Amino acid sequence: MFEPCRGISRCRPATPVAGARADALDCLDRALTQDTWRVPEPGLGQALAQLDALRRGIERLTLAVVADADQRGSATTSGASSLTDWVAGHCPSLAVREAHQLVTVATACAMPCHGPLAEAVRAGTLPARKAAQVLSALAQVRPFVDAQDYEADQHILIPLAVSGTDRELTLATRHLVACAAPERDTAALAAAQHQSRAQHERPGAGGVSEFTWRLDPEGAAFVHAAISALGGPAPEGEAPDTRSPAQRRSDALLTVLQRGMAAADGVPVSAKTKVVITLPFNRLRGQVRGLATTLTDDQLTPACVRRLACEADILPMVLGSAGEPLDLGRTTRLATPAQRLALWHRDGGCTYPGCSIPPTWCEAHHVTHWCDGGPTDQTNLALLCGRHHTLVHERGLTATVTAFGVT
Repeated sequence: MFEPCRGISRCRPATPVAGARADALDCLDRALTQDTWRVPEPGLGQALAQLDALRRGIERLTLAVVADADQRGSATTSGASSLTDWVAGHCPSLAVREAHQLVTVATACAMPCHGPLAEAVRAGTLPARKAAQVLSALAQVRPFVDAQDYEADQHILIPLAVSGTDRELTLATRHLVACAAPERDTAALAAAQHQSRAQHERPGAGGVSEFTWRLDPEGAAFVHAAISALGGPAPEGEAPDTRSPAQRRSDALLTVLQRGMAAADGVPVSAKTKVVITLPFNRLRGQVRGLATTLTDDQLTPACVRRLACEADILPMVLGSAGEPLDLGRTTRLATPAQRLALWHRDGGCTYPGCSIPPTWCEAHHVTHWCDGGPTDQTNLALLCGRHHTLVHERGLTATVTAFGVT
């Protein structure tokens, strides 16, 4: 059954879906397609905000319809091979992948075990794409947890999916799996990751060579440590760095390889290329489960850290029960290696406002200079990159240092 549309010539089904939201979309359509040059600048932003709200609302309604179709068995009664095909057939604007995503989220939200997920989806705070990412993460955790922990993990992952990055969601998932999975499963996963390592080369267009390099978390940690700082923009005077991020990473990796090939036997590796690994002492001893974290946010198992500590060029930052760095060393004019580790952990990089240089490429600066009686202890030290270290001395700038950071 159809009813006349109010104010427009088209007709639409008389269903709850085709109500106020469709009217609002029609109004926006008329406002933006007729004399758009008359719309003031703030009006364009408001229109986008309204359209985004409509999109979220339409997606929530779509998920509700798909869930109801699943309960009724609409795909079976219509002769469709699957619910995904049924959705794709009725929504030609959707790709099959998007239709499958909607089906996955709608059917999962109908399960009692996904109460927190369903609530976030119904509230509109968790779009279907993000909800599908959370479900993918939960699938990795589910074999190792009971119903109570499974619900608790949803409360951990959903906020990360809403406001965090994809990488943060991935890191949190790995940590949950490491805490929940038996030791044998963690070891088997690490072995499978190591077994999958590979490096391939093939000719590219224009005489270039294309390399594909697949690494386990341990190998990736060393590569990230080597190129994290060298891969940043390097302006030439007032001119910006015109290289793309991919080009900068390529140049950084080539620089590391050239430096290693040119180094004479016996020359020690620069401290600026070491891998720093942070983990609580009870986790290192195997008393609790979890992963170690590097300064570049790579995650390694405690077993991997114990092995690397014997044979690789790493610096373990072991934390006490309250999260404080242990064994900081005695006070001298220059910061000790142990103190530098503590500074790397506390400051996280150059402390000059707005600077993003990572800690391994910074220097330990005395806030109150040594010549003026300033001691070499954590409350008088701050990390600064070479450029800002010079600038701070030239301008006589100072800072406030606490146990948690530098201002």
